[in-house]
Amino acid sequence: MPDVATATASTTGSSLGKTLGGAAAAAGALSSLTSAITGISDAKKRREFEFQMSTLSFDEQRKVAEATLRGNNSTERLNILASAISQIKATKTAQEAKKSTNMAIIIIGGSVALLLTVFLIKKA
Repeated sequence: MPDVATATASTTGSSLGKTLGGAAAAAGALSSLTSAITGISDAKKRREFEFQMSTLSFDEQRKVAEATLRGNNSTERLNILASAISQIKATKTAQEAKKSTNMAIIIIGGSVALLLTVFLIKKA
């Protein structure tokens, strides 16, 4: 009968294997994405894709890389890459706009509260 330490070690080993497997899959996806980008013959377009990828977080890069794996050829992969990057950029822009709108509301609300307080103090 296996003891608790053996059971814990085997459970930890299997979860570690899953984590390493996930990391290997992400590394493979990023490698595929890198080869797709370097395969672009137009230097200007290649620099544009490289710059756009550099602005993404690691998780976003991984998601884009996994999406490009679904493409059958390099043209299809590049189309998937372009649409994924533009979708992520649009989402980020919308989030930034919402954040700045919320910040403006907070600043205006605070200013109104401050002015109201000053007015009430002066009146008393």
